[in-house]
Amino acid sequence: MPSLEEEISAVEQELLVLREDHARAQAKVRSLMDSEDPVQGIFFPQEIYEARQEKVRLDFEIQFRTGKINRLRSGG
Repeated sequence: MPSLEEEISAVEQELLVLREDHARAQAKVRSLMDSEDPVQGIFFPQEIYEARQEKVRLDFEIQFRTGKINRLRSGG
């Protein structure tokens, strides 16, 4: 069984990956929105929706892991 510090370190590593994924999802939303051209009828509603959903999922995962680290540190 891993020690408390090892467990915290593992969750912190997961958090780093999740934050990188979150930044990519956010950039994808921005890119898709910038690529739309209403004048020419170019829209990406489904792709933007899916990228936003991924971003929201990652927001949750980040919050969950942050809470887990806080609980581990406080002995809970």
